[in-house]
Amino acid sequence: MLRSLTECNFMTPDLLRHFENQFKSKYEDMKAEDISQYYYCFTKLGHAINAEGRFYKYLQKTASKLMKYFEGPELRLMFYKFDDPKNMRLNEGVRGRLIDRVKDLIKEDKIDPYDVNEIYLNTKELPPSEGKTRNDFNVFC
Repeated sequence: MLRSLTECNFMTPDLLRHFENQFKSKYEDMKAEDISQYYYCFTKLGHAINAEGRFYKYLQKTASKLMKYFEGPELRLMFYKFDDPKNMRLNEGVRGRLIDRVKDLIKEDKIDPYDVNEIYLNTKELPPSEGKTRNDFNVFC
């Protein structure tokens, strides 16, 4: 329901607050797909509707705990606006673990090319790695 309301532009501040409170009360019981849906929707809505900082603290804590369960579709959502510093709401540690998870799945050939392409498209503008013209992650994808 959260994703439908977000994609159709029917999200209101009251509904957003409701979903935020639901997340905070149940974050320890959520699965990787739930976390990625919440992150995608709240990031897509942007700064126009402000979520509390505590929401992102819980989201990052749970995402880190469930990192090994993230697969292609969940990762694709977690990389939404990944290269946009204004809208990126994950700290460097979580971003690094997401990148490592994608690299591991690529090496093991356990991620769909569509997911890799979508992740690449959301990381094209990452700043170049030190001493290089492109970011190492983009080259890896």
